[in-house]
Amino acid sequence: MSLGRGLAEQPTVFAVSPLLRALILEAVAVAGEPDPDGYTERVTALILDQVRRAQPLPGALTWPRGGPLVGLCEAVYADPADPRGLEDWGLALGLSGRTLARRFADEVGMSLRAWRRRAGRTDR
Repeated sequence: MSLGRGLAEQPTVFAVSPLLRALILEAVAVAGEPDPDGYTERVTALILDQVRRAQPLPGALTWPRGGPLVGLCEAVYADPADPRGLEDWGLALGLSGRTLARRFADEVGMSLRAWRRRAGRTDR
């Protein structure tokens, strides 16, 4: 059985229920401890069940996990009206516009244009 079965394939923001929060805290508390009775494995399975059941938040703004795309997103979030397009941002990051577009979509799950539009509507 694959642990990722049934999970979102794109980066997704979802509401964290009180139960999921408690399970995550428990997983952190028992991490690295011996697990002779499989308790940690059961907690992990419950976390994955809860994530599979969690409802995505509409309009949530997904952020890259790290690297140069974070700086790009921080700049666009700070000023959604920034006129720079893919080619300009790509040049600033040492990438072609096409490479930037592909990496952005792969990591964030939407185009830079769509992300920019959503960032402009997000409360700060």
